[in-house]
Amino acid sequence: MDRNHGFFMPLKLWIRCRDWFRFLERGKPQELMEKLVARIFYPFTGASTLVVKDNELLVVRKNDFYMLPGGTPEPGEKLEETAARETGEETGFEVEIEEYLGSIRQEGRGSVALFKAEIVGGEKSGSTEGEPEFLPIDRITQENWRFDRDMKPVIDTIESEFNT
Repeated sequence: MDRNHGFFMPLKLWIRCRDWFRFLERGKPQELMEKLVARIFYPFTGASTLVVKDNELLVVRKNDFYMLPGGTPEPGEKLEETAARETGEETGFEVEIEEYLGSIRQEGRGSVALFKAEIVGGEKSGSTEGEPEFLPIDRITQENWRFDRDMKPVIDTIESEFNT
């Protein structure tokens, strides 16, 4: 244990509490409760990749909806390992994880960690999850997404991280 742990722990707690009180000051107790409940009851439940090539996002299409390649971790698996494995299984592409980008919340299901990734091998092939496609970024909000996911945060991440 870090010898400064005793000093910094109360400071971190104070900062966290101050942030929570700001929600209350702004008259948004519901948002505060949603954040607290999400952290306690809905921890990370999966990991997905954002692979952008020529202003197109690698997605998996199943029937009439799209989803990001990814899935749930196997026992003992790190989230970045999950994202790379699931992307390979669902698209046929071997990817290299470059960095953690943040997370998106699935209503009532927990959060999904997003990783920036690059294709380093393999060939496009489908799976029981669906068929991989490259979807033009400007069409992302026009399509149906699994769980009726709001893709605006994903688009914002793509625009800031991939220089599109």
